[in-house]
Amino acid sequence: MKKDIFDFPLWINDSALSIVIKALQTLEKTRNAYGHSFYISFVTTHVNVTISDSLLKQYPEIMTIVLEHQFEALKTTKIGLEVTLYFNGIPETLFIPWHSIVAFNDKLSKVQLLFKPNNEKKKKLEKDNKTKKTPSNIIIFPKK
Repeated sequence: MKKDIFDFPLWINDSALSIVIKALQTLEKTRNAYGHSFYISFVTTHVNVTISDSLLKQYPEIMTIVLEHQFEALKTTKIGLEVTLYFNGIPETLFIPWHSIVAFNDKLSKVQLLFKPNNEKKKKLEKDNKTKKTPSNIIIFPKK
């Protein structure tokens, strides 16, 4: 059987991800969220994620960050975003590859985007969660 060259699910996923990238590039340029609150959930075990060992211990599968008021040094690149956030008053610089993102939510505009993990993330999640059907700390944002 021939592989279907019309990979609509992948194209839809990539298009939705481009919305996230555009929103974060705009936030990087303006440095002001103008009332928006960007909730970003990502797979902490993705091969290119950079977080401290202490955060990885707290969030061994999925972590959600909020970009609204208290963030510094937001930088978007071709492969992801880098941002400094404070956890208990301690600055932490995170690097989050675009393809590690599993959810994006903006409450002001009522935008909710969920992403399927790519094969690399899916394999890692399956390996880490052999006894669980779904990681316990994946957050699904309800539509309003």
